[in-house]
Amino acid sequence: MNKRIVLFGATGTIGAYTALHLNNIGYDVIAVGNRKSDNGFFADYGITYLSADITNQSFVRVLPDHSIYAVVHLAGLIPARMRGYDPQGYIDTIMTGTLNVMDYVVHCKSQKVICTQSISDVAYLCGNVQSINADSESHFPPNDDHSVYSICKTAAVNIIEHYYYRYKMQRYILRLPNIYLYHPNPKYFYNGIEKWQNYRLIIHNAILGLPVEIWGNPYRIRDIVYVKDCTQIIANA
Repeated sequence: MNKRIVLFGATGTIGAYTALHLNNIGYDVIAVGNRKSDNGFFADYGITYLSADITNQSFVRVLPDHSIYAVVHLAGLIPARMRGYDPQGYIDTIMTGTLNVMDYVVHCKSQKVICTQSISDVAYLCGNVQSINADSESHFPPNDDHSVYSICKTAAVNIIEHYYYRYKMQRYILRLPNIYLYHPNPKYFYNGIEKWQNYRLIIHNAILGLPVEIWGNPYRIRDIVYVKDCTQIIANA
């Protein structure tokens, strides 16, 4: 039997791409999402989809409890998908959710866990050509829509580190910047207000033959990872 992977956050943008990639290279993927239905999306690729709310420990009842090679944890609310502002949502899905996922990793005796960390905790080091060390000191943004989100993501990483030392499992924590990908919805939320993603607006205007205006510092540097490179990083881990 192919190695089985349980992927949390499968109905998210990165999660869907990752599930398909892992399936394509031969893993037996179980896609887990908070949505009650995936509208048959994963079944078209021969992938099992299960609905589970990771904020409630009872979610383990609907998941397999043995023969799990790895758990990929991509679940949790993000500012770009939050209308308005609900910091409790970050605490529930990121902190409590990660604690419950790690209990599941132990319960099913998985060999490893792979998760993603936000770059917001080292945003103070961004904007120049110097590489950011993996062990750079973490600082949460003091007063923006990423503040509580960043606090929760850092806490989630610490929870995973605790389980790594206690249970001697393998863990891979990937700190990623913006992920460049296609999604049917070209908009996201900034400070809780919906707006066009910058690069999608540029592409949209170019397709329509409209003027393309770019404002700001032309020398500013920013990392953007292509989604299929991201899925390969996860697969290599």
